[in-house]
Amino acid sequence: MIDLGRIAPHLTCQGDGLYVAPTVGTVSYPAGANAGCRAVEDESYWFSHRNQVIRGAMKRFPPPGWVLDVGGGNGVVAQALTRVGYEVALLEPGPHGVAAARARGIRPVIQATLDDAALRPGSVPAIGLFDVLEHVENDGAFLVRLREALAPRGRLFVTVPAFAWLWSSADAHAGHFRRYSPRSLERTLATSGLSVEHTSCFFAFLTLPVLAGRTLRDRLQPPRVPNGDDDAEHLPSRWLRPPIAAMAAAERTWLARGHRCLVGSSVIAVARRT
Repeated sequence: MIDLGRIAPHLTCQGDGLYVAPTVGTVSYPAGANAGCRAVEDESYWFSHRNQVIRGAMKRFPPPGWVLDVGGGNGVVAQALTRVGYEVALLEPGPHGVAAARARGIRPVIQATLDDAALRPGSVPAIGLFDVLEHVENDGAFLVRLREALAPRGRLFVTVPAFAWLWSSADAHAGHFRRYSPRSLERTLATSGLSVEHTSCFFAFLTLPVLAGRTLRDRLQPPRVPNGDDDAEHLPSRWLRPPIAAMAAAERTWLARGHRCLVGSSVIAVARRT
């Protein structure tokens, strides 16, 4: 049972598992992005594979209790985790993300930024940070606040976009401040006082498509503003789906055996408060 009254006593419960901070700040995330993601999340191989990679990491490095999904957006990860038995609370400042997460059945949901939530030090057994850290300008200070919220030996699970050399206009449009290599993410986590237990790239099979279809394209022609046509990246044509599924399954098998991927369009890390 998640006792939010003990963890963040100044939040107001508005009923049916919704808790709201007195003030809710803004974050570096484009308007309409929650709706855009919601339109493709349930059918997208990208979200499905990421969810399964996250669950695989949690199987190898179990969270010592319930998980706080910070910046959890529409609740797509929280839903995937609750379906396999994890207890999850979601923290999200955007009203559209909050509404979508609640529609998915996620309870409790906290409408707040991390600062607004004012979590009690040492109160959270595990935190998920899934494609959030790249949206935070001062990532080190943000991680320090997360570390303070973690209970002793509490675990942090992180996914981020990989490698500065894959930067494109899509990153700028999404409100990213940076992309990470496994080494730079390890260094950032360690500098913030966290003990890194595991890092690996994933989406290895997307490295060349992202490089050619985004990064190099931006260098050869004026960067374009992403639009509705980009849904095709999440919902590929029918003939592409079997090979994508096969490559994703092979990657998950590789990671489940304790191996690491050296390249990929994303990085996953597990760290612990000592």
